[in-house]
Amino acid sequence: MSAPRLRRRALTITAALAGTVGLALGGIAPANAAAPVAAAPAAAPAQSATASSRALDALHNTDFGTPASRAAVAQALNGTAAGSSTLPSSSLQRSATTDAVRPAPAGAIPAAKVDPNAAAGGGFAQAVLGDELYGVSFDWNGGETSLERWTKFGWKPVAGAPEDLDDQVVVVGNRLYITVTTYSRSGNATVNLMSYDGTTFTSVKTFKNDVTLAVAGSYLTIVEDAGEYGEDSYSEKSILTRYDGTTFSTPIETTKSLDDSIAIGDTQYFLVLSRTSSAAAIYRVDAAGLTRIGSSPYALSGAEWKGAYYFGGVSGNSDAAALYRFDGKGAPTPVTTGVSFKNAISVPAVGVYDGELEFTNQTKGKRATLYSFDGTTTSSDGPIGGSGEQIGFFQEFDSKLFYAAYDYEDGISTYIYDKNAKAGTPIESTVPTVAGTPKVGKKLTAVPGDWTATAKLSYQWSVDGKAIAGATKQYHTVAPAELRRTLTVKVSGSGPAFVTATQTSASTAAALPGTFALKPVISGKTVVGSKLTAVTSGLTPKSATLTYRWLRDGKPISGATKKTHTASKGDVGTSLTVSVKASSPGYSTASATSAAKKVTTKK
Repeated sequence: MSAPRLRRRALTITAALAGTVGLALGGIAPANAAAPVAAAPAAAPAQSATASSRALDALHNTDFGTPASRAAVAQALNGTAAGSSTLPSSSLQRSATTDAVRPAPAGAIPAAKVDPNAAAGGGFAQAVLGDELYGVSFDWNGGETSLERWTKFGWKPVAGAPEDLDDQVVVVGNRLYITVTTYSRSGNATVNLMSYDGTTFTSVKTFKNDVTLAVAGSYLTIVEDAGEYGEDSYSEKSILTRYDGTTFSTPIETTKSLDDSIAIGDTQYFLVLSRTSSAAAIYRVDAAGLTRIGSSPYALSGAEWKGAYYFGGVSGNSDAAALYRFDGKGAPTPVTTGVSFKNAISVPAVGVYDGELEFTNQTKGKRATLYSFDGTTTSSDGPIGGSGEQIGFFQEFDSKLFYAAYDYEDGISTYIYDKNAKAGTPIESTVPTVAGTPKVGKKLTAVPGDWTATAKLSYQWSVDGKAIAGATKQYHTVAPAELRRTLTVKVSGSGPAFVTATQTSASTAAALPGTFALKPVISGKTVVGSKLTAVTSGLTPKSATLTYRWLRDGKPISGATKKTHTASKGDVGTSLTVSVKASSPGYSTASATSAAKKVTTKK
């Protein structure tokens, strides 16, 4: 299944949603499919008899197919004593038993986390074009998206890519497709569908409604959300157009809410969720319209494998999540893998890796476990992701399984699972540099350069070749003791299965003396009898030694060498100023005089 349709442009993931954005219904975007868009938190779910029907009811209060939908389902499942699926058995079920699940091998290294860079790391959507992996990244600080390409050193921006694109990227044939949406002041959308051949971005067509892209084999399906929104009402309307890279089909209009897409070969299907009941069904896209195939559990994302489509789902007549198989001919059927989803807080995330079906199972307070299923036997690959992180989608690339995970603090991070990882792998790196002016009191920044993406970086600053105690962060403020001495930073990369590597920057120039930003002002009323104060706001370092000299018409006042001065009759009619001198080890001594103030006798 590819990305659900965009009801609105909503990329901000709030704290309420953060804990569950991948927790429920968090499968994969299949090869060449887009990942879910982030949305506002779900409204409180309605109460029903079973956890699954509560989850389905909750979906009616969200934007279908968004992480808010995942949140709603997760909240309904979380903490319930879910049992095994009670859906009818099927001849399509496998005969595996719980005992057939092979444990993770001792010492297995299940995953390595990509240290997120400033661009947030392609976590919203991924797709493979040729021998390159592309992803859509979200800048948590700037609030903008960008297209990035995976390299051995991590995610790097794609030159010439449009700015602030939508968070979906798909591949059909030899072209990658993205969309860029702009809105008028009245809220009307204009969507530019663009293609990329690895070199050039080309505008393909514009649409007047929010658009979601879906892929089935050699066809791209553009789904327009043409529904009418009112304050208390909503009318469904979707427009589907298929594109083979040359020709657009005649648009198909439907009043159904198209939620998630499913693909088997060139055939496109959509999951449709009723807005009036806890029911879902799968429809096939035909030339003349949509054909209902059968009822379905609710799900988000899955993977095509061995001529069928597999996904994690939750059904209205069951308390449990389960793994399902859909062959395009009838309703999806549950698959027995030997893994119990009892007490699961999520439906399985599903993908394909090295010819096998991969899926997850996660219980409250635990890391997700990754399993491999070959059609007969299930093997445990061990825990993946970090503590408290929720698994998003999978993408196979470069003989590795890439996946996204989300947590409260780091947002979305990219992970890699390499089943063939071996200890002793060398870390690739480049020489770091030091940014900033070496000057007492100024901050220097270690620019680490490029490192193997999954390496964890650490820092050590040195002065004249000797390590500085406690200076182990990426930033270092030059201390007075480092005046006229040179500094370097050593960066080390480490991680599971890696041999630690180190690189040291070139030496900086000798550190210069620090300077004061000294701008004294006189505070207080300049009338006889009032106490005036010399103020030096924001002066650093605060430990600087300050001396004062008050002046009357530019001439020193005898004995007036304190921070304060009481205006006297002798000051009436004159202009008072105060001269301040600052000194501190490692800094150049500085003096400055305040602006003048006239002294009067009036209160």
